[in-house]
Amino acid sequence: MKKRLDHILVEQGLAESRSKAQTLIMTGNVLINNQPITKPGTMLTPETEITIKNQLPYVSRGGTKLKGAIDHFKIDFSQQVILDVGASTGGFTDCLLQEGAEHVYCIDVGKNQLHEKLQNHPQVTWKEAFHVDKLTPQTFGQIFDWIVMDVSFISIRKVMPYLLSCLSPKGQMLILFKPQFEVERKHLQNGVVKNKEVREKTLQDLIDQLKQTYNLTNIIHTDASITGPKGNQETILWIQL
Repeated sequence: MKKRLDHILVEQGLAESRSKAQTLIMTGNVLINNQPITKPGTMLTPETEITIKNQLPYVSRGGTKLKGAIDHFKIDFSQQVILDVGASTGGFTDCLLQEGAEHVYCIDVGKNQLHEKLQNHPQVTWKEAFHVDKLTPQTFGQIFDWIVMDVSFISIRKVMPYLLSCLSPKGQMLILFKPQFEVERKHLQNGVVKNKEVREKTLQDLIDQLKQTYNLTNIIHTDASITGPKGNQETILWIQL
């Protein structure tokens, strides 16, 4: 009986989770007959010979997205102290540590999500079951020169005041724009924003609003290096005060 490729990778111990399996596949690191298979839903028999070209460098696919933006913008995170909002498994945090960050402070509304290798890491401080609307400079007793964010089920518009309250006067942010949480519901097809014009207009409207409301005039962006799990094309914003 044939099964999805991402399921097979997990069952055979080639990937730690389905999310990691999907990232391996979508980044071209899963080979069948020496050819990359890039669709997680590809149906194969469990007996199919599978080769993993390169294992994932981070604890989750978020790290791959952030690394793509870091390389694109040529940002140096060496010795930086950073706030990671919406840390989840810790993909962004893992990436930042590998990029030379001095310390990463993490918050996430979920529980028991941060990867075990980061939970006891000496350069990581984390708070779970912590909603961003509770975020203040007193949360960690400081403000930050850098904030990174990857959140779901909430608009960036609603989160921005809390981020800015914890950002230093010359601070910077890298924020993942997820169109499915910014557009009107009518533009979603099974959770995916398929209309490129709608996605781009929604992004531009957001940028315009951030500029007008918060005087954030220095905003540039780039497409995320890999899509979201369902195929949404995401964007990373670089905001500099």
